[in-house]
Amino acid sequence: MHANELATTAVEVLADELPGIADGAARARGDAALADLYDLVRQRLVRDGRHSAFAAYTMNPRNNALVQDVLRQAAETDAAFAAALLDAVRRAHGSAPGPSRSSGVSTGDIGSVTGSITAAGRDINDNSEKKTTVNTGGVVLLVAGAVAALFVFVFVIKAATADAITADSTCAEFLDADAETQQHAIIKIAREKGVSGAGSPLAPLSIRYDCSSAPDAKVGDIIARSKGF
Repeated sequence: MHANELATTAVEVLADELPGIADGAARARGDAALADLYDLVRQRLVRDGRHSAFAAYTMNPRNNALVQDVLRQAAETDAAFAAALLDAVRRAHGSAPGPSRSSGVSTGDIGSVTGSITAAGRDINDNSEKKTTVNTGGVVLLVAGAVAALFVFVFVIKAATADAITADSTCAEFLDADAETQQHAIIKIAREKGVSGAGSPLAPLSIRYDCSSAPDAKVGDIIARSKGF
């Protein structure tokens, strides 16, 4: 049994004491456990914006469908509330008068129910932890995927930019490129032309100097004429 049965049991345990418990009658008789269960349920519904539903349930305990649904959702999504509700139901059942409930659930049935709720409480906690783990893992994978995609994008852009200057590019195009692209182009074109020393820090300075006076010349021709750096 899971959250739905926990919620059902909670409203059934309260059934015989409403609406009297809302006026403090249960507290006056010393039924503190029932009062605690009542307060826990009321506070949760008020917190979830269901005050009017709880008021209707207080006046007519058989009108419990909406209250039960809110409690079920709360128990499914809030492990701490589920544990608190389970504890309150157990204690309230122990203090409830009479061998049976007006709902038709006997003392033996409630004992069986609360025993099953213990497993439900574990399930709720376990599921909450699993959901947290899965969600966290999903976020990590999503971020990792985005970062990887960004690296690939940057690599592709840089590779395309680096290869933008070829032997047939003009000196004007070479001079408009950034220093990294110029260096990459010099090394690549020098290899194609059989020119040595392209890795020298003087190579870019030399080619930029020669290109500055011949903007329409081909970079490949300028590098070939250098005969080395």
